[in-house]
Formats: sequence, structure tokens, C-alpha cells
Amino acid sequence: MFKTRALQWLNCLFFLAVIAMNIVAETLPLGRADTGELSQRYFSLLTPAGYAFLIWNVIYVLIGCCIVYLFRQRDNGERWMKSFTLWFILSCLFNMGWLVLWHYEYLILSFIAMVLLLITVAATYRLTRKIEHPTRGETWFLRLPFSLYSGWTCIATLVNLQVVIEHSGLSINLPKPAMAITLLFIGTLAVILIGSVTRDGAHPLPVAWGYAAIAFKHREEQGLFFTAGLAAAILLVFALGLLFISARDRD
Repeated sequence: MFKTRALQWLNCLFFLAVIAMNIVAETLPLGRADTGELSQRYFSLLTPAGYAFLIWNVIYVLIGCCIVYLFRQRDNGERWMKSFTLWFILSCLFNMGWLVLWHYEYLILSFIAMVLLLITVAATYRLTRKIEHPTRGETWFLRLPFSLYSGWTCIATLVNLQVVIEHSGLSINLPKPAMAITLLFIGTLAVILIGSVTRDGAHPLPVAWGYAAIAFKHREEQGLFFTAGLAAAILLVFALGLLFISARDRD
């Protein structure tokens, strides 16, 4: 019991550190530029409309609910909590690391931090999917936050990769629009593959949201607008289909 409670407090501490780092990054700001200014400075063909980033608020609120719920939850055991805490703390460290590296404009290192964030969030997400016969509380407060977090870090990784390609001097034989469309295609296939395995209808939703914001931002780029818009529609329909199947199976 004591060890489990200590792990719960560790989760809380590192989550609060992430929130504090995000506030510091915007209010100081780190590196003399806030996130919006950096987004414009390193604008890419996969940069979404600014409203897309509001999803971070939703994700952080849900993770906060998850942290509170873990103090009340007793059924998964200390072993599960140890694994969850390990991956969650690592994800917090890489989240904060990405913020620092991005604000100080270390593009390649920030991309590496984002990939590591993606891996650790995916590992945490996988743990939540291992919960058999989840209660309603576990579905809303353990599974949903990391479904959305994992989905959003997928698209954030693609955006960061496109920034690196366009602004770090890497030599890529494909034209920038073709590279952006290729990344959208790869991301769509990856999300559909994940959804086909997990049967999780929430996971594709933030990706569809991000793709729609990319289409809106680049509506004058016909090929990119069409690809991002079509991919967003496909993922939305796919997500709704999975949600329908899950609801039917519960009945």
C-alpha cells in the first residue's frame, strides 16, 4: 500500500512539473520566443492551424483526472502501477525536454525528444489497453487520456519531422509538398493499423483533428489540402466505426 501511494504521488509530482514547464515556456518565455512565434518561425507544410493546439488543454485536463483517479483506484495492483509510473515519468521528462530543446531551437534534438515522447506515451497507452474488462471509470480516466495523448503525439512527431526536413538543411530528394503528403499517408496507415489492433475509437480522433487543421491552414495548397482533408475524413469515419463496434459489443 505504501509503495503504491508513493508511486501515485510521483505521478502527480511529474505531471505538475510538466504543467509548470509549459507555463514557464509561455510566460518567460524560454529562449525569448513563445510557442506561437516559434511555430511561425519554423513554419512547414504540416504546420496546422493554431486552434489545433487547443487539444493540449483537453489532454492535460484528462491526464489530471487520471492522476486523481489513480489515488482512488486499487484493482490493478502494485506491479501495474510500477510499470505505469515508469513510462509516465519518462514521458513527462521527454515532454519537458522537448519544450526546452524546441524553445532553444535545437531542431534535430527536439525531434529526437519528440520520438522518445511518442515511444513512452505509446508504452503507457499500451498498459492502459491491457486492463481487462475496464470499468466505466477506467475507460474514461485511464484509457481515454492516453488514447488522445498517444494519437496527438503521432501527429506532433510528423509535424516535427517536416520541420526538421524543411529547416535543418537535410538533403531530401522529394519536393517538400511530396514529402508532406507522404508523411500524411504514412501517419494515416499507422493510425489505422493501431486502431485495427486495439479497436480503440478514441485514438484516431486527435489525428483526424490535426489533419483537418492542416487542411484548413494549407487550403491554398491544393494537393496538400485534398490529402489532409481526405485523410481526416477517413480517420474520422474509422474512429466512429470503432466506437460503434465497441458500443455494440458492450450491449
